[in-house]
Amino acid sequence: MMGKRHTLAKVAGALALSAGIVATSGGPAWAAPSDDAFTRLLLLNPGVSSVDLRNSMREAAAATGLSYDKAVATALAEAERHAAANVASVKQSGGPIGAAGSGSNSCRSMAIGYARYKGDVFYAPSITATINHGHAGIFADKGWIVEAPGGDHKSGRFAAGGRLYCQYIEKMEIKTSIGSQNKAADYAVANLIGKPYNSNFAWNKGSNIDVLNCSEFVWKAYKRAVNIDLDNDGGLGVYPLDIRNSPLTLTYEIVK
Repeated sequence: MMGKRHTLAKVAGALALSAGIVATSGGPAWAAPSDDAFTRLLLLNPGVSSVDLRNSMREAAAATGLSYDKAVATALAEAERHAAANVASVKQSGGPIGAAGSGSNSCRSMAIGYARYKGDVFYAPSITATINHGHAGIFADKGWIVEAPGGDHKSGRFAAGGRLYCQYIEKMEIKTSIGSQNKAADYAVANLIGKPYNSNFAWNKGSNIDVLNCSEFVWKAYKRAVNIDLDNDGGLGVYPLDIRNSPLTLTYEIVK
């Protein structure tokens, strides 16, 4: 999850380009030409090939009953919204963001510390391949984290004492039973470890768990283990801010 300050300008440029998605004559946003929308969506998902993104949008359309064009435009609107919202998180954390867990000095790194309960989740400001997505993970136990760190790193289980993230780390419990939190954490450990990173946030809620990004990791652990949906806005993609802003998560500590 590497990034530099100049990458914020790239995001701003992508957001400026997005103005074209609004249809004329008061029509719905999804009526914009799909090729133009697809190009902007691809820009906001660096690391994903155009072939893979197009295939994922077809899968999303089939799964949701949307047309292909409407799926692309819906995913684009969500990607732009999350990229813009995370600019504030980057500024709050003190500047450009380094890799999750890397101890990078590109922002003020903080030790995450322990959780209250197994199955608690966390959110930290972070840039994923130049785009402001933030970062999320799960506590496999009070002192252990399971997450998809990004880049060339596979998802794994890590001692919390050795994990550094950019300041303003939010630790959250889930509004459910301890038993359900335990089941979600156990599912993640048993099924979601050792997976390559998935750069596609536009549609990461499908059945595939062969590749995972950070918020997908958290969402699928809870959705599959105990049928709890932590996606705040119910979009085609689940982003770290969706986890943080979910009405089912409750922040009990901010590490700053």
